[in-house]
Amino acid sequence: MIHLLTKMKNIFSSVDMIKYIYYNYFCKSVIRQKKCYLMTYKNCVINLDKSSKIYLNKGTIHLGTSKFRGSKAETYLRMSENAQWIVNGEASLLFHTQIDIQKNAVLETGFFSANCGTVIICSKKIVLGENIMLGRNIIIYDSDHHQIKDRHGQMINYDAEVRIENDVWLTSNVTVLRGVTIGEGSIVNAQTVIKEDVSPFSVVSGSATVKVAPTHKLTSWSRELTHKWN
Repeated sequence: MIHLLTKMKNIFSSVDMIKYIYYNYFCKSVIRQKKCYLMTYKNCVINLDKSSKIYLNKGTIHLGTSKFRGSKAETYLRMSENAQWIVNGEASLLFHTQIDIQKNAVLETGFFSANCGTVIICSKKIVLGENIMLGRNIIIYDSDHHQIKDRHGQMINYDAEVRIENDVWLTSNVTVLRGVTIGEGSIVNAQTVIKEDVSPFSVVSGSATVKVAPTHKLTSWSRELTHKWN
């Protein structure tokens, strides 16, 4: 009991309580189920259009966690007109992450974590499955944001849904471009640009993809730290 009280004290000492109270109890854009909350850690910046909606169906969003003591690094959440974030699992976004859900776009997420430097910009629809781990400096786009035209002046790069299936780990400095699906159980190594679909249980490094045979009831990676075995 003492341990639990100490843990809760540490969490709430890091939370901007004014924002916490407003977004959980007064903001009409946040629609919560029981025991689901938007935890607004200090230095998080939130801009919600009055027509936008966050549906907290399951789990809590932790926005701006693990900030260094004395740091003023900000975490950003911006949702434009009619934007939606459908939350179906816990979400932990470390300091200096950014989520931007644009007009009429939908972000749908299961349980996921995002390390510092992660940027998710949703112009159409982005879906993150269950148990997604995003390392440092991950960029996920479902749009090129500016038009590319053919010789007849017709746009050829329409926005296209991005889907990241269950149990995927994007390690660090990974960019995911519009229209791709990353299959379940996959690992994307550092400094990789994903511009085409990735098969389930694959390891991707640069332009090379290696298929990994899945083991029954096991994924191909773990959240356990490597240095615990040193």
